[in-house]
Amino acid sequence: DHKVSTSQKQLMSELKVLLGGRAAEEIIFGKENVTTGASNDMERSSAIARAMITQFGMSDELGTITYGERQGSQFLGNEFYSKNYSEEYAKRIDEEVKNLVARVYEETKKTLEEHKEELLGLSQVLIEKETLDRDEVYELVEEIKSGKFNHIPFEEFEKIAIARSPEKIEAEMKKDQEEWKRKREEFKRRAQELKEKEENISFLN
Repeated sequence: DHKVSTSQKQLMSELKVLLGGRAAEEIIFGKENVTTGASNDMERSSAIARAMITQFGMSDELGTITYGERQGSQFLGNEFYSKNYSEEYAKRIDEEVKNLVARVYEETKKTLEEHKEELLGLSQVLIEKETLDRDEVYELVEEIKSGKFNHIPFEEFEKIAIARSPEKIEAEMKKDQEEWKRKREEFKRRAQELKEKEENISFLN
């Protein structure tokens, strides 16, 4: 029972990862502007959800029965499941798959909405670096949470992202990064001048 529970948790996590891309697009661009880029992930998530319901008995509605008879050999790579259920059950299975994917999608979207700043921050860095390993992701999230994130402010980046064009996003990011870098350097210069004035006044007194 513990093994089944652990497997279900892992599969649910995989579903959330696969659905995360589309959910992120919907949050930033709106439902009507979601691209086809995540279509392969959607197909894979549907396949996992169907396997959970028909092969692993992970459905409260349909129970712990396996729907479909195993054919071929998993060792030879030609394993498949033949249909051994009625059209009525086929419809119920389709509905269960649809409901499971929809539920996990909404949970994933809610999580991303609750961590929108982290989503926007990671998006900025991914445009620059293309890939991040696990440690880099955790470090970046900590930077964002602690207010040390040294990139374009989230509100400005969100405006750029909504432009939709990757080339435009990259160009606007570079322009804004240079502007924010200039402002930071100007702030540091003024702070240094103020410090020097205070030191001179202190010396004269």
